[in-house]
Amino acid sequence: MAYNLKLGTANAALVILFVAGFLSISRTDFVRFGPSEKIVFAGYIIDTWLKWAYVMCFSIVSQVSICINVNTLQPFITNVIQDHKSTKILSDAASYGVVALKTSYDWILGILNTNLWVTMQVQFLLTGLVADLVVTCLMTRRFLSEKKRDVLLPK
Repeated sequence: MAYNLKLGTANAALVILFVAGFLSISRTDFVRFGPSEKIVFAGYIIDTWLKWAYVMCFSIVSQVSICINVNTLQPFITNVIQDHKSTKILSDAASYGVVALKTSYDWILGILNTNLWVTMQVQFLLTGLVADLVVTCLMTRRFLSEKKRDVLLPK
């Protein structure tokens, strides 16, 4: 397991270094920072700093919400609603509501994130990546500390 972790980390580091090197020598609109008439998100031209800030905020908030969703709501749906691993926490109507709300949210966010990818702007994608890394690390740290605490508590 430790070998796979080291190999995965080394591969990720190489990819990040390769992309950073490529972007540092690139002179295309792909590496642009700030608004431009060439940037289009969901049919809107992002040509002002206010529009740019909205798209940047969407990039960050959507990725944070995806991380939280994947680490909290999805396991709840899988373990409580679908696998019946715990006692009846929610009524059937509430279970349907949670699943329907999550599915609708995933679709809407998926469509908007597809529009974000179509802009082909590293500035929006890198902020999403950074938000993903930060939230995932924080949640993993929290889960690991809870796991250690559970082991140490007497039963």
